[in-house]
Amino acid sequence: CSRARPSAPWSTMPDHALVELVAFSGKAIGIDEQEKEEHNLLWFYRRALSTCEEPLFQSAIGVVIAFNAVVIGAETDFPDLPAWPILEHVFLVIFVMELVLRLAHNGLCLFFTHEDDWAWNGVDFIIVAGGIVDMWLMPLYGALFNVSFTHNKLLQLVRMMRLLRLVKLLRQLKQVRKLYELALAVVHATAALGWVLLLTCIFLYIFAIVCTQLIGQGQALPDDMKADLAAYAAADEVGAFTRRLASRPARPHFPRRLQDDESDAGSL
Repeated sequence: CSRARPSAPWSTMPDHALVELVAFSGKAIGIDEQEKEEHNLLWFYRRALSTCEEPLFQSAIGVVIAFNAVVIGAETDFPDLPAWPILEHVFLVIFVMELVLRLAHNGLCLFFTHEDDWAWNGVDFIIVAGGIVDMWLMPLYGALFNVSFTHNKLLQLVRMMRLLRLVKLLRQLKQVRKLYELALAVVHATAALGWVLLLTCIFLYIFAIVCTQLIGQGQALPDDMKADLAAYAAADEVGAFTRRLASRPARPHFPRRLQDDESDAGSL
């Protein structure tokens, strides 16, 4: 009889279907021991990749991110401790493993086009890629070609991207629903506040133009008030000239002939 094959590919079958399929006898459906081992490995592979979506795994990553934030704060105050580079390498290894698991689980296209998490996934990819360039690739390139990147501004910018790891804390707020709802409310309130500020600036700009043309330039004032304003303006100009004149240092003024006589007397 012909060998029975499942109708769906192995990569799209659910986990319980794979388990039931492997549990059957290989002789009944025509699958030998080698194929059963392949199915077992495939099930284990899919299970390992799916752990990145488990709440326990997400909580563990959240603890690592929180500890990394504490280390960044302590490194700011005590930058010369020798333990910081070791911890940074450990954190980077953990973040690389997390990113690789999520990429393998979701696929490259779905990872960057996810309906809800495409922005966070892009931020995570940039953070991890910047860390790899900063801590692994650049030192390796410098050691191979004897190049120093101490005063390289591009490298300093890449190292500043390490601070973006603090943004990963916001993503972990999903684990605490109350904090996540509060953060969403703050974001929405900030967006609304920006629109309010923009509308206020528009109103103030229009009001300033109207007041300047109608009152400042006297278009809406009667003629006698325009004359009074002109007199006040002239008085202000005279007062300003008087104040400038009074602020000049006083110097004794002598006639030219008297100055010449004094100079002659001094020479005698």
